[in-house]
Amino acid sequence: MKNIKNDLKVIGIIFLFCIMYSSIVREEFSILNILSIIDVLIIFCFVLYIISAVATYSLKLKYINNLYRYLSICFLSVGMLSFSYICFKKQIHINNGFENSCISIEILAAILESCYLIYCFSNYKNNINTKRFLAGTLLISICTIYICSALSILPLYEVDNLYIKSIILICFSICILLKIYLLRVIKKSGTDITESMALYLKMYMYLSIISIIIELNVYMNISSELIFIYYLIRALSSYCIVKIILVEILKTPQEYLYKNLVKKSEDLEATILELKKTIDDKNIIYKDYEKRTKHEEVKNEVLANISHEFKTPVNVIYSAVQTQDLIKNTANIEELLKYNKIIKQNCNRLTRLINNFIDTTRFEKENVKTEFTCENIVEITEYLTMCVVPFANSKKLNLIFDTSDEELYSLIDKELYDRMILNLLSNAIKYSRINGNIKVMIKDDNKFIKITIEDDGIGIDKYHLKDIFSIFERVDKSYSRNTEGSGLGLNIAKKIIDIHNGNISIESIKEKGTSVIVSIPKCSEKYVDNISHRLQDNTYVKYEVEVEMSDIY
Repeated sequence: MKNIKNDLKVIGIIFLFCIMYSSIVREEFSILNILSIIDVLIIFCFVLYIISAVATYSLKLKYINNLYRYLSICFLSVGMLSFSYICFKKQIHINNGFENSCISIEILAAILESCYLIYCFSNYKNNINTKRFLAGTLLISICTIYICSALSILPLYEVDNLYIKSIILICFSICILLKIYLLRVIKKSGTDITESMALYLKMYMYLSIISIIIELNVYMNISSELIFIYYLIRALSSYCIVKIILVEILKTPQEYLYKNLVKKSEDLEATILELKKTIDDKNIIYKDYEKRTKHEEVKNEVLANISHEFKTPVNVIYSAVQTQDLIKNTANIEELLKYNKIIKQNCNRLTRLINNFIDTTRFEKENVKTEFTCENIVEITEYLTMCVVPFANSKKLNLIFDTSDEELYSLIDKELYDRMILNLLSNAIKYSRINGNIKVMIKDDNKFIKITIEDDGIGIDKYHLKDIFSIFERVDKSYSRNTEGSGLGLNIAKKIIDIHNGNISIESIKEKGTSVIVSIPKCSEKYVDNISHRLQDNTYVKYEVEVEMSDIY
């Protein structure tokens, strides 16, 4: 009810502006002046349809409901017809009537709009091919515009002809019946659409039915009053679509992100309880007071670390959502997309944190499922390094990959190996200085493959170096630290290397740099000979890179 009151206020302000513009700027109150302003508003709506279609088409499927994507395409195609209506209409003469092509476009636009929307609501669960749907609707709209402009359909001068009248009545009857049927289809959608979207769609349908009836009367008996009422209702129906685009189509992806965040938060809470239980159980092992005290300190550090790392992205997401609520009615699409990017980045950061906490528990319980395959380590490592180059460049760092071997094979779980390499690269980027260098080197080391990641960053002092692979260990533990991280990365990397029967070591000098050396065993010849080369899932790897690099700022 509150939203409806706000909408009425906005509509009242727009209508008042139209009257003031007509009376003051044009120096006389004229219906034609008001109609020209409404034409400008309809053109603005068409521009908004284009922005909506582009924005929803570019967003990943996981962040937006398919129905909203298809609706934005429908509004774009129908908006093209409305825009052409304004372009073809040279001038509205109260006594002389509409151009033939204009009235034809209006009738066909109403029919096509209903057909598009019925198709969307009936088939959105079947994963319609977005590219084909967009191309199809645009092609139909373009053909409709061409036919109406090239041919004299429903000629006005023959309106007294009984045959023409019958065709007109049939067309308008089809429009009304399609709108009524569409209302039933929307009602059947139930919980698949939000209450506010259902309300605005129904309002739009009712206003469309009324406008069709008035348009029929205008066509049969032209009068300035009917034309004014017809345009006013068109403006109100366009406002409903604008609300659907701004509030639902562009804002709804954030709700999906929020639901995903809530689910991840629940997983995190369960993990925290699991970690707390694990830590509490270990108290039984310690018999002397010193060990119990040390363990208590670790537990407090764990909980403090979790609290700090989790609150930061949640606060950022909450602030971004609040800001979006403030600007959602301004039609500032660039700002909405900017805060959408911030929300996505921090959701990836939360995903990384939660994955690390959950994986730590799994490694502790030795409950990790693996799938080992013989892979070309040089090819995989080089590809991962190239994926990370843009993140390094954003920090003004040079990332170099170097090897003298083209093929070195090892039996690995590819998903775990990717995480380990990306984790080490993330650390190298975070702890490097501006204009620094990071080198990734691979070489054949007899029965092992040696992977070295070397940087000239801040380095690690000897005191922290001895415990660097311990859980929750960080070089900088202060809350005013310059880099983000949970302190789980190197511990997880060590566990992954252990699973692969390999070895990891770190050499570092404070203020001079760090070298991480990983050694994993080669595949035996029989595995290498039986390799069937597979295409890499680049989409998944890129998403994995985004998640692992999400805490680089």
